[in-house]
Parts: sequence; C-alpha cells; structure tokens
Amino acid sequence: MDASKREAISARALTLIRSHFEFLNEGKLEAARKQLFFPRGMADEPLTVYAKTMSQLTPFQILSISVSRFEDVRQKKHGAVATVWVNVVVSCSLGERSADLAVWWFPESDECQISARPSHWVLEKLSGNGTTP
Repeated sequence: MDASKREAISARALTLIRSHFEFLNEGKLEAARKQLFFPRGMADEPLTVYAKTMSQLTPFQILSISVSRFEDVRQKKHGAVATVWVNVVVSCSLGERSADLAVWWFPESDECQISARPSHWVLEKLSGNGTTP
C-alpha cells in the first residue's frame, strides 16, 4: 500500500477514535456502539456493558492521540483488514488514563471500526476501583 493511502486510512482512524469519545461524552451510546467491531452472530451484551460503563467515565478530554503503528492489509478471521494502532491519553473520571486502540479498515467495504478498545478502563470501573488517584 502506498504512503498516501496509509496516511488517509490513519487519518480516518484518528477521526473515528475522536468521534467515539465525543459520542460517549454526548451520551450517544448507540452511535458509539456502532463504531465498534463485533462479529456477527455474537451476543451484543459486551457492547452494551462497554458503552454504558464508558458513559459513566465521562467527560473524556483527549490529551494526546497518535498513530503508533500501521499494519498493511492481511487476512484475519473476520476478513481482510489493515490495522491502525492508535495511542490515546485521556482525562476522565478515573483520572488520566492511556490505551492502545486498534482500528480495522476493511478494504472491500472501505469501512473503519474499532476492533480493540480500552476494556481495561471498563473493568477498572466495574471492579469498584474506579476512583481518581
């Protein structure tokens, strides 16, 4: 894949991550859920728990966001995808937190979806340890 295509896909991944946190801040949980990759036929309960719990961590303020790695198109279990790894640092009700999120770009449909999300923040909140240090 040429550099300009990589840059365009990376820019889309950054925009997707930013809008994901905006949707969570605005309470638009269904819109935030639709940005997440989840295999067809699987129970959607994990997405519901993720979205509801993340909405409890608002407001999110993105302190930094950058592409840390780009993996060219490869065949995976769920189809051919390119993977953009995005490092994000946010301020939220837990305090300052960082995570590496993965965005999959599907060349056949030209769609981007978040395939790896900050589930460890959700677990921290659900375990009751979600207090500001």
